[in-house]
Amino acid sequence: MVIVTLRIALDTYYWTWVTHLFYWGCVVVYILWAFVYGIFWLTKTQLGDTYFELAEISSMSPTLWLCLLIVPFVCLARDIVWKYGQRTFAPKLIHICQEYERNLRSDKTKQVPLTMVNDRSDD
Repeated sequence: MVIVTLRIALDTYYWTWVTHLFYWGCVVVYILWAFVYGIFWLTKTQLGDTYFELAEISSMSPTLWLCLLIVPFVCLARDIVWKYGQRTFAPKLIHICQEYERNLRSDKTKQVPLTMVNDRSDD
């Protein structure tokens, strides 16, 4: 779930507080749902005690927490490298516009003419 949410976040071009709320809220709701569902399902079976003991033991393991940090990065490394390479070596028009807006925000006194954004030889 975290990897899928991070993958969708990589493809998001425009961030607002609403997108943050839904992306990260989705992860929190999923974790809470899995916990609550596990409690109700496991209390009706004999697996309940074993499940909670396993969760308690594994949550104290540094290996679990290290894997929770490393696995999403390893799974998304190809996409991150691809997006960086595409933005650097073959930017699309949206990437150029984002850089233009970023430059306008960072330096209000320096105005770049909009015709520079429209001058593209590959159109």
